[in-house]
Amino acid sequence: MLAGCLFVAPALAGTLVVESSSDWKSFNAVADPGICPGTLGSAGPAWTEAGFEDSGWRNATAPTPFAIWYGNPPGPDLEVFMWDCPSECGEYIYGPDEAYFRYQFTIDRPLLGATAKFDVNDEFQLYINGTLAYIDLTGGANQTGWVDVTSYLNQGENTLAMRAWDGSYCNVFSRGVAEAAIKLLIEMEDTIPVEIDIKPGSAINSINLSSSGVVPVAILSSADFDATTVLPESVALASARVKMVGKSGKYLCHREDINGDQLTDLICQVYTAQFMIEPGEASVMLEAETMDGMMIRGEDNVQIVPDH
Repeated sequence: MLAGCLFVAPALAGTLVVESSSDWKSFNAVADPGICPGTLGSAGPAWTEAGFEDSGWRNATAPTPFAIWYGNPPGPDLEVFMWDCPSECGEYIYGPDEAYFRYQFTIDRPLLGATAKFDVNDEFQLYINGTLAYIDLTGGANQTGWVDVTSYLNQGENTLAMRAWDGSYCNVFSRGVAEAAIKLLIEMEDTIPVEIDIKPGSAINSINLSSSGVVPVAILSSADFDATTVLPESVALASARVKMVGKSGKYLCHREDINGDQLTDLICQVYTAQFMIEPGEASVMLEAETMDGMMIRGEDNVQIVPDH
């Protein structure tokens, strides 16, 4: 029977990796000679969708404890096999011959592309956000190549649902315990676009480069972004950095709902003299890093007064 533990974790900047490692939910069904691949069966018609209630499902198991049967590790680029293991499956032959798996995760940045690879014994169906994204009915253990699944994913919440079974297509008499491995590589933008407001409340963001003072800039929160997670020491607005308070090592930033949307924003004071920009009207860029290592970027317009 296929197993199902999945893990989603950042691997490199801008990359999310899903593997057969942990945190999948699993459910098994005894194969019925009258149920062919493509029939959802006892899991219910909505098991592939985000709102499906899977609290009664088990935590899937990976790696499979019986590697001698099919071999371990799986094919190149894949980590471990996974399967569904009810309480009575202490021996390999007692594993279910058909199972369902679910995993939910979040993509928090604009999506660039996604590819998936599988090694399954024998048949399987992969659903992404309720849509059938890939099916293999070739029979026998097969490793696929990399499959493009970009169009099935969303920025925000996503649901993976996998059904796997062992044996020939629609032939219950040749079925046995199945195993499977999966790897999903999701490439995202390296930076999160955010909204900023230089000199909040001002109609014209005029900045005098000869001033030795500071200019306030608000980094605005949204439904998908918490500005209070930004590290003040990482903020750079047209190369200008946040002012430090004396020798305390603290940065001149505070939290406030600056635009009245019931979300807490971050307002920082940056050194005027550090702006690297020519006089006149210009769009300036703010770049910074959040506590969890993500980069952000935002733009606003300014009117630069010449340095005399």
